[in-house]
Amino acid sequence: MKKFIHILALTSLLVLTGCSSTKSYKSTFGFSTEVKDDWFVVSKQTLKEDPDLFQDKRFKRLRDEVAQTLKVIVPEGEVEVIFDVSPYTGESGFSANINIAPDEHIDFSKGSDKALCKGFKMGMSDRYGKDSPVRLRQCKFKKVGKTMTWITQMDGFIEGVMSTGYAFNVGGGSAQITGTCDKSVCPSLIGDIETMIEEIELED
Repeated sequence: MKKFIHILALTSLLVLTGCSSTKSYKSTFGFSTEVKDDWFVVSKQTLKEDPDLFQDKRFKRLRDEVAQTLKVIVPEGEVEVIFDVSPYTGESGFSANINIAPDEHIDFSKGSDKALCKGFKMGMSDRYGKDSPVRLRQCKFKKVGKTMTWITQMDGFIEGVMSTGYAFNVGGGSAQITGTCDKSVCPSLIGDIETMIEEIELED
């Protein structure tokens, strides 16, 4: 069952803007891909390469409670986060963010999506409550490039904001790339995520 990476989805973390050049990004969760050149990646690996990464001015722009949470869960390898340097935030004032996290192996056999989506929806109800504004908008399997993914899209706690997750198998488990954004910029963000997935190379 997919994890609910909700801490990062509730606050403003990053903004994505047009950028044609890319750079290599190697996730500690078993894959590599290309990301926009001006994206700021904070992961267990980048912290090993630069122990002072949390002192970067782009990181210091975060809310203190979010920054403190990331200082704990990123070094432990629970999540990776990508920031952008642009100040654009979308119509709701929410800045988009992408986070990557590991999860369990996904059964992509024919018909299994129905059971997965039913369980995911029940998990949402148990976690957030029936009266929560969080609503599942989309749940399906989709092949992106050469990679089969399980897509879940839902409205968030903040009006006008939604999250879209792409989960795919890697090694003995899976990785989930989740983008949370103002609906006015979500089409661009989703396009960026799918481009990342199209470029994915899985580690042996």
